[in-house]
Amino acid sequence: TDKDRKADVLAAKIIELLIAGPSNSSLVKTIPEGTKLNSVKIKGNVIYIDFNEAFASAIANGEDVNFIAYSIANTEFKNISEVAITSGGSKIETQSGCNFSKLNRNMEIVTDIESAMPETDYSENVFLEIELE
Repeated sequence: TDKDRKADVLAAKIIELLIAGPSNSSLVKTIPEGTKLNSVKIKGNVIYIDFNEAFASAIANGEDVNFIAYSIANTEFKNISEVAITSGGSKIETQSGCNFSKLNRNMEIVTDIESAMPETDYSENVFLEIELE
């Protein structure tokens, strides 16, 4: 339906933002360089994501598989409880045993955004240095 296509397009935009990485320099990009999104499809409560071959190559070359997998699985997609990721339409094999075909959220590895932000000095001296018009 039209509603389903809109959900797929929105999910693709979110994945594209993950691929681009954070604008905050204190945060780390999780998706390997060279990764491109081939397709996104939502069926029921599962989102199916297919990346290009560069994604699988990075994983085969020792990238932190769990870090990559759960940066995607932990992304808040409304009404999605499972993520299935392929590369070039094929299942992704890992030596770590990470199953990209069926990922559920793992919130134990998530850092809240406040912890990732640099501390701001709100001392009296900082405010005194601000010029007033």
